[in-house]
Amino acid sequence: MSRTLSSPVTDRIHTSKAAIAASVLGVFICLLDTNIVNVALPDIQRALGGGLSQSQWIVSLYVLALAALIVPAGILGDLRDIRVLYGAGGVVFGLGSLACALADSGGGHGAAVIFTGRVVQGVGAALILPLSLAMIFVFAEPAARTKLIALWSAVSGLSTAVGPLVGGLIVQHIGWTWIFLLNLPVVVVLVVLLLRTPAPTGRRREALPNPLSVAAFALATFALTLALIQGPSWGWADARVLAMFGLAVAGSAFFLIREARSPRPLVPVTLRREKEFRSSLLTGFVTGFAAFSLFFFLSYYLQYGAGLGPTATGLRYLPMSLMLVVFAGAGRKVAERIGQAGTIGAGMLICGAGLALLWVMLAGSRPGALATIVPTMVLGIGIGLAFPATSAQAFTHTSGDDYGTAASVLTMTRQLGNSVGIGVLGLIMTHHVGAHLTADGVREGLRWIGLAGAAVAVLIGAVNLRAATGRNPSKLESELR
Repeated sequence: MSRTLSSPVTDRIHTSKAAIAASVLGVFICLLDTNIVNVALPDIQRALGGGLSQSQWIVSLYVLALAALIVPAGILGDLRDIRVLYGAGGVVFGLGSLACALADSGGGHGAAVIFTGRVVQGVGAALILPLSLAMIFVFAEPAARTKLIALWSAVSGLSTAVGPLVGGLIVQHIGWTWIFLLNLPVVVVLVVLLLRTPAPTGRRREALPNPLSVAAFALATFALTLALIQGPSWGWADARVLAMFGLAVAGSAFFLIREARSPRPLVPVTLRREKEFRSSLLTGFVTGFAAFSLFFFLSYYLQYGAGLGPTATGLRYLPMSLMLVVFAGAGRKVAERIGQAGTIGAGMLICGAGLALLWVMLAGSRPGALATIVPTMVLGIGIGLAFPATSAQAFTHTSGDDYGTAASVLTMTRQLGNSVGIGVLGLIMTHHVGAHLTADGVREGLRWIGLAGAAVAVLIGAVNLRAATGRNPSKLESELR
């Protein structure tokens, strides 16, 4: 059985269909854009000039802006009208998209224009991604939230998985500028939906957390993300990378000290003390590390190891996408029987099985299409079960004035797990590829990345299953009523 995702203040609200549609649309366009751009990079590079380093910064600047601002944005959502901030995020994201599209006509300044556009997009996404999840809790009645979280999670996974396919089709048949221009009508629809959304009810945070804590957290997250992104190209022993790691450690230490002493902590004490919230953060990090970071390396293998084009690469993701969508919906019924922790545990074990299967099926020197399709389908089943249950678990005891904060911390943890996964697991790929890029080297790198991810996924799955079976049944029953 699943817990009721509610708070005393918001039990009286009625579900706003316009708000839920805006929530789903926002997360879809942000995550879709993230993956589309990766496919378009070769064409952007040919159009604007520059080398591999420029292409990397087109991706990195977006991720850095998102990582640094995602938690402050979620806190603002608890302080102000969430509709206004969410709509502002959509408008900013649209303006950034327009700037990126105009880079093609920017002449010698094209690179600077697209760099600026990507930063602006990242700022908009920092508002959209956490608040899109918080919108469900602000504008949906408690009885509908579990179902809507499953929908939100299915759309999130689908947009991540189909991004390469959509990007390949657009780049191949229309042109790379359209991957940004197509965001504009979506933003218009998003704003219209928010204008039709009623004002939110319930509590809000009374005061902003200590600004120094917020700044330290943002700085630490920015520095760590930059070090992980640039480590492979700058070199892990490079002074700049070491300086960023040092800054991340110093910023984290300062943040933790301030949080312990502050009467207005960034993460409320009531949230920090909840076992379910802490568990959801750990699972979110591992999901990003072991599962979502795999998409980066899988695309790398399919294009450089298997020799597929962008569109064919995207097609390989479709079976997994289907499994993810189907089981995100089915996971709600599973959670009603075995609880959120049990569902997360089962999902993560299935993720581990899929990743281990990838290690087995890629062992041959000439693996066929099924060597990636079958393991990723199993992975899609696991993500479909675990992803929505993790989101629901994070809000089990969250009050109405902390929805944005809880959503932003969870989203940031997932994003950070993804960045750490790409950085750490990338060392495995680099070891096997070596100085010369070969199909066998990329295949072997992906195999061992899959095995490493499987070990982590199985470990966190076992932890969640132990937590699920170790609960006091009578206590659980009383919490579910």
